Order: sequence, then C-alpha cells, then structure tokens
Amino acid sequence: MRLTLPLVLLTGLAVVSQGAPEKPRPAVPVLKADAVYSSAVEQVTSAPPDLGHELPTPVSSLEGGLRSVQKVSTRPILAMSESKGWFFYATSVATDAKTGKPTSFISGYAVKRDGRRVIRWSVW
Repeated sequence: MRLTLPLVLLTGLAVVSQGAPEKPRPAVPVLKADAVYSSAVEQVTSAPPDLGHELPTPVSSLEGGLRSVQKVSTRPILAMSESKGWFFYATSVATDAKTGKPTSFISGYAVKRDGRRVIRWSVW
C-alpha cells in the first residue's frame, strides 16, 4: 500500500505533464501576400509549364510545400507566403531596419497551389 500511492501520483503527474499535443509551428515565418512583389507573381505565372523541378506529389498547403522546396533549394528558406494561388518561398528577403524581420521577398521559389513544379524566381 505504501508504494501504491506514490506510484499512482507519479503516473498521474506524467500524464498531466504531457498535456495536449501542440500544433507544429512553421520552421520559417509566414508573411502576408503583399510581401511578394507583383513582378515575382508575373514571373511564375508566365513561366513555361516544363520549367523548374517536378515534385513527386502536389503541394496543397504552404507548410506542406516547405520541406519539398527545402530539398530543391541550395539556400535556406527565410520566409514564405501565399499570393494569387501560388506558394512563395524566399531565399533572399528585405528586412525591417528596426526589427530585422523579413518584410518582402527578393528571390526564391514558388509552387502553384496543388501543383508539382517548383519554379525559381527573382526580382533582381
């Protein structure tokens, strides 16, 4: 009986300390659509259909495409955003002078929603 009470208390504490699983957070910041310049959108929407790297499965969400784009990219993904039916992943960004946080995209990759082709773009 002496061991039963401490064992029950420890088991209860272990269960309570686990809590509800948290939703995983994106590995990179997600910016608003206006962080993507219209020239970047124009580049990817006018690209030939066979340009870029083809993925094995379609990309249906911004976070879902991140890992696939990271495999294709030779540089780290610094921010991501969705604009006009495309998922944009920035490898170069403009930052806020005070906070250092990304504010707009300069170059990177894009994938059309439910598409399989990763297209490189740049506003340079």
